[in-house]
Amino acid sequence: QGLSLDARKSLQAMRQAGRASNVYELQATLQELSLPINVVSAADRSGTTAMFTTGSVPLRRHHRGTFPVPAWLSKYQWQRMAAADELPSIFGGADSVFIHTNNLTVAPGQSKVLFQIDSAPSYRRERIARLVEENSPHNLRTSCRILGDVYLLQAAAIVPRMLDDLEGLAAVRTEYAQALQLLAEWDYEAAPDSAGCTIFSALYRQSVYAAFSDEIGPAGLNYALAFRYFPNVVDLWFADAQHPVWDRRDTAQQETRREIVRTAWVEALDRLRREQGADPNSWEWGQLHSLTMQHPLGSRLKVFNLRSWPAPGAGTSVWKSCYDLSDSATPFADKYGPVLRVVMDFNDLDHSWWIIDTGISGWPLAPHYADQFEYYRSLRLAPMVSDWDKLTAGPVCVLVPE
Repeated sequence: QGLSLDARKSLQAMRQAGRASNVYELQATLQELSLPINVVSAADRSGTTAMFTTGSVPLRRHHRGTFPVPAWLSKYQWQRMAAADELPSIFGGADSVFIHTNNLTVAPGQSKVLFQIDSAPSYRRERIARLVEENSPHNLRTSCRILGDVYLLQAAAIVPRMLDDLEGLAAVRTEYAQALQLLAEWDYEAAPDSAGCTIFSALYRQSVYAAFSDEIGPAGLNYALAFRYFPNVVDLWFADAQHPVWDRRDTAQQETRREIVRTAWVEALDRLRREQGADPNSWEWGQLHSLTMQHPLGSRLKVFNLRSWPAPGAGTSVWKSCYDLSDSATPFADKYGPVLRVVMDFNDLDHSWWIIDTGISGWPLAPHYADQFEYYRSLRLAPMVSDWDKLTAGPVCVLVPE
């Protein structure tokens, strides 16, 4: 029993979605989508809010769909596609808060169907929930603060454990006492000028490498480090000082987290000294974590790319950036950051704001190729005009169908 990916049906659903007058109509329309499988947050002017899922989700027998199986065997065939009422959804009122940051939408064991396994850690969701609660009622200023937040709940959980493991090490290696103090005094903000974020990130990567490199070969290790949701597993190791992963198979003694973190500390800081100099105060996160807005043709024509800049954030902050920890040369180089950011006012849609990371044109010679970049960098948003009369009052150009 196969699945016909009806592209025409999906395109029609997307077109109809633009005409939906309320949340319930929108959900009914988007349920006609075959692909992609998505989580949709929605609200309408009546005050109804919702978060629901769309797409074709197969029901499987005898396997979870997380690894390849011999599909030629009948026991592994899909039974059917999940019905709309079997997919996760929740509705609320104007005072409801729905947050989704690529985290699990529903616990796998509580869902009618196995909708989701691979997911981001919950740090960003928890941080947003905290900021929403602390800053209510909200306006444009508080919304921009949330969008640009770079506090790392991940580090707040792990660094105290690292500091316990590193206790007394400064007396043995006095040249690293200053770095240890910077880590202990760090505010867990992934700011471009942060030495604490630099030290934590380097120590985190080196600890994972030292713990896991004896478990699997180089190819498997690189695959794991490159996987953006790997912290879901790794951070559980840091929570258990006696976890078996800390024990090195290539030694006679039994190591714990303490021994691995202390070894990784020396290795990580030696590398930072080579790359950023002997003074830990000069170890800035932005030096390791720069972002270049790269055009698809930018690898051949560098002039197409926007200039590189020391970027804020990390993989688990609300302002999320993505980097490849398996890259031995530049493991923290920012591959990309947040793209589209929108603040909608459903009480007054013309009082809404947006920004994308560059501009609306993909052609470098166009005047709008990079005209949003400075706003993006400085956490500013541009007005989102939706009133048709205002839009047509003074257009620069109009597309006319043939």
